[in-house]
Amino acid sequence: MVKGIQTSGAAMRPAMLAQAILAHNLANANTDGFRQDRIAFARPASASREPVAGESPSGAPELRAALDTSPGPYQVTQEPLDLALQGDGYFVVATPEGERYTRVGHFRMSTEGTLVTPQGFPVLGSGGPLTLPRAGGLRVTANGEIRDEQQVFGQVRVVRFEAEQEAPLRRAGAGLYASSAEPVEAEGVRVLQGVLEGPNVQPLQALVEMVTLLRHFEMNEKALRAQDESLGRLIESARA
Repeated sequence: MVKGIQTSGAAMRPAMLAQAILAHNLANANTDGFRQDRIAFARPASASREPVAGESPSGAPELRAALDTSPGPYQVTQEPLDLALQGDGYFVVATPEGERYTRVGHFRMSTEGTLVTPQGFPVLGSGGPLTLPRAGGLRVTANGEIRDEQQVFGQVRVVRFEAEQEAPLRRAGAGLYASSAEPVEAEGVRVLQGVLEGPNVQPLQALVEMVTLLRHFEMNEKALRAQDESLGRLIESARA
């Protein structure tokens, strides 16, 4: 009976984590460039060793959040400093904590004439921060060159990661990602001007998954309550 209580309780923990992952995805269903987390199953650590005395292996799967790198839908804005990437790549920005990576291309020009994110972090080009003239008519080519009719002012740096599975990207806030892996220059990625990438969240699917998880959680909660009540009655009868 005690083992049954442990099993029901262990089954509830993954459901709670999965609910938190889905809730985070839904909260960002309208956030430009947001990439949802998938629910990934990991082998329980106890599965590779002998059970410790007093330990009751439940067999419940361990869950973790895994970044879904599939692209979101593209939205045409016709704003000259709105950029999107078509292909596997990330813009590079400079922050006080070091370089960070993003798919959110909603950029603007700072008072100093530097291309920056909405938070004011400089967008990096192949030679560092990109400084642009205030005159209109800027054009961004498919390979990331920023130019007007007469000259090129810089090239937006776009990178990718060869070892994302070994050193996954981790969220760093404000649509930014950090990684312990060294990026490489992305090839074959097109830069789209006047376009933003939307979130890759599918709200209806996430809602269906949340309802399914809620029912699973409630089922285990009822089983846990029933076993707890049975154990209580057993203890009371033993005292009589």
